[in-house]
Amino acid sequence: MATVTTLAGAGGAFSTAGRTPFVIDNIVDMAAAVTAKGSALAQGDIIEALSLPAKCQILSCGCEVITAHAGTSTDLTLDIGITGGNTDFVADGFDYDAASAGAVTSPVVAELPLYNATADTIDILLATMTGTTTGGKIRVWACIVPVDGRQQEAAEVVRDQLA
Repeated sequence: MATVTTLAGAGGAFSTAGRTPFVIDNIVDMAAAVTAKGSALAQGDIIEALSLPAKCQILSCGCEVITAHAGTSTDLTLDIGITGGNTDFVADGFDYDAASAGAVTSPVVAELPLYNATADTIDILLATMTGTTTGGKIRVWACIVPVDGRQQEAAEVVRDQLA
């Protein structure tokens, strides 16, 4: 089992202004994962797909097939979640080799919202796999809101100047 760490998407800068929910996403290229690993992908491999900030609430999430699976595998299922934690809240047993471009997964709704205490990644686990995977692209996304406890106070400068 190998973990490919070079593909984690930062999802852009994280804003805490107003505690507004926002979406982060990343496109995982399976061909790039093979290159980054340095050998063929195998059952049990983990691909880091999306970086999560510490102290955030995941409100919703999912994945979309951008480009269909390429390779000889006829039984490639994916679990998408947080390795070492809730491993399949984004997708549980998603049949990637049978999916066409545009196919989407729905999160396991009973497990959301989900609090993420420390910075972590949403990962793609190759749960089952026969044959090879040489290509395909998947977009993983999450709608999150920061809940880090910072106080947002109104600026007193204008009021002080008017007095």
